[in-house]
Amino acid sequence: MTIGPTPPGAPRFSSGGLLPGWQCHFMVSDGAPALIKLALSGLACVSVADLFHALRALAQPIGSAIGRQVSQFNKKTQTLQQKYAQATNDAKRQDLQQSIDAFQAQQPILEEDKNTYHQALQTITLAIHPFNLFTLEWQLFGELSTCLSTPLEQLSTLAYSYGGNKATKAIDTFEQQIPSMAQGIQAWWRWVKEALTLKTGRLEVQQWVLTVLLPWASMAAASGQNSSS
Repeated sequence: MTIGPTPPGAPRFSSGGLLPGWQCHFMVSDGAPALIKLALSGLACVSVADLFHALRALAQPIGSAIGRQVSQFNKKTQTLQQKYAQATNDAKRQDLQQSIDAFQAQQPILEEDKNTYHQALQTITLAIHPFNLFTLEWQLFGELSTCLSTPLEQLSTLAYSYGGNKATKAIDTFEQQIPSMAQGIQAWWRWVKEALTLKTGRLEVQQWVLTVLLPWASMAAASGQNSSS
């Protein structure tokens, strides 16, 4: 939850226990109805979906299904290889080798799906941001929806093989939260502009912070996270 002094000219109110003259800009929660009501009615602010919980709910069905299939693949491969090593009949060994070859032919598909899953989640994580981290342009609802469309389509395709209805439902729920996430980004922009106005009245300084300093700092932070992951 971000709280700050009410800028000059803005309405002054006290709600939800805040001191008079203080304003809640937005409230982040896990989506519990009581917390959404508190934000919208009690604090008169934007309710924003908690990205951590939203991403975890999105990732869990597909990730768990892929993990189970990887585990089953490894166990089945090990079992076939043990049977092959113990077989003494040439015909039996030949049959087992054919089974091993046919089974291992599935491995590249499983690895590709796993990589697609991780790349899609990384793209989603980097996309939900006030800036486009590649163009450094401001990002609001339209831009956010565009950035998220491709990775969400990739996850929808994977859901046919991994997670089924549970995965599809998780994707649908996440898509329903995109407007709330965009509202959070818009609320952040509004807070930044208000804070800048309180710090300096020089328009050229405000413009420099908004178009140069903040994009550069965001890109540097993202680069640092990528290099450490």
